[in-house]
Amino acid sequence: MTEILQIYKHKRLSTLFLFLISFHCISQNLFHGIISEEGSSLKIAGAIVSIEGTSISKNTDKDGKFSINHKLPSKEYIVTIEKEGYDMKFVLIEILESKDIFLDDIKLSLNSAEKKRRKKIARKLRKEKKKKNRLIKRTLLLARKEKEKRNKELERLKKSLHKTRSKKEKKVNFEDTFISPELNSNLLIKYSELLGVTSDKITNFKLYEFIAKWEGIPYLLGGETTEGIDCSSFTQRLYTSVYDLYIERTAQKQFNSKLTDKFQGREFLHEGDLIFFTRVNNKKNIVNHVGIYLQNGKFVHSTSFKRDTGTNGVKISDLNHPFWKKRFLAAGRRIQN
Repeated sequence: MTEILQIYKHKRLSTLFLFLISFHCISQNLFHGIISEEGSSLKIAGAIVSIEGTSISKNTDKDGKFSINHKLPSKEYIVTIEKEGYDMKFVLIEILESKDIFLDDIKLSLNSAEKKRRKKIARKLRKEKKKKNRLIKRTLLLARKEKEKRNKELERLKKSLHKTRSKKEKKVNFEDTFISPELNSNLLIKYSELLGVTSDKITNFKLYEFIAKWEGIPYLLGGETTEGIDCSSFTQRLYTSVYDLYIERTAQKQFNSKLTDKFQGREFLHEGDLIFFTRVNNKKNIVNHVGIYLQNGKFVHSTSFKRDTGTNGVKISDLNHPFWKKRFLAAGRRIQN
C-alpha cells in the first residue's frame, strides 16, 4: 500500500481514498458502478474511469453509470476517477477469477475552483431573480393603474352613452320607433348592397353608422384611434359604442373570456357575434384575428390583409373567401356583463 501512495504522491489531490474491493457477483470479467456528487444525489455524467497500467477507460453515462467488461489478470489495480471541476479519486480493486466488481455510488468532491464558480453563479441567479421580481411587481402596478384608468374611461363613456340615449328617447315618436328611412337611405342602400340583402334587413342603424364612421381607417397593430386601429381594438370600440358592452382588449382575451359563448356552426351566426381566426393548421386555439359578423356571410373587421378586396384597414369581408374560410376558428356570442 505504501508503494502505491509513493507512485501517486506527485499528483495534486485534496483527498485520497483507497479501497480494497472484492465482490462476488454473477457475470465474469465485469467491473461496473455509479459515480455521484459528494453531498447530493446528483449523478455525474462524463466522468472518466480508467484502470491504471492498462488502456482501459470508460465514461459514465447520463445516469452516472459505467461498465467495463474486459479479461484482466487476477491481481490488484488502481482505478482513477476524474471529471473537470472535481477532485480526482483513486480506488484500489482486486481482480479475482470468476468474480465481478461493483462500485456502489462512489462520491466525487467538488474542487475549490468549481465551488467558487457555482457560488458565483448562485449569487448571479439570486440577483436576477430579485431583479425579475421587482420588474414583475412594477409591471403589475402599472397594469393595475392602467386598468383603473381604462375602467374610469369606460364608466365615463357609459355615462355619456346613457345621457345621449336618454336625450334621444325623449325625442322619439312612439308611433314610429324606427329612425327615419330618409335620414338613413344612404346607409340602407350602401350596406344592403354590400351585404347582398334587402334594405329591410338593415335595422341596427347604430351599428352601420359606426361602421360607416370607421370604414377605411388604416390597420395599425396596437392602434386605437382614427389614425390607425387593430382588429381587437376595433371590436372593443364597436361593442362599447353600439352594444354598450365592455369586452377585453386583445383577440385572445376576447376568445378566452367566460362571457364569450363560443360555437363553430356558421349556420348559427347572428349579427353582432364575434368571429375568431387562427393560423392554418393551428391546433392550440391560438387566436390571431377577430371580427364581427354582420349578415349573409359578411363580417366587419380591421385587417392588414387586402387580397380579398384590394384594401386593408376597417372593411367588410366575406367569410367564405378561401383565406378567411380556412382560418376560421370559432364564433362567440357575448353574454351580458
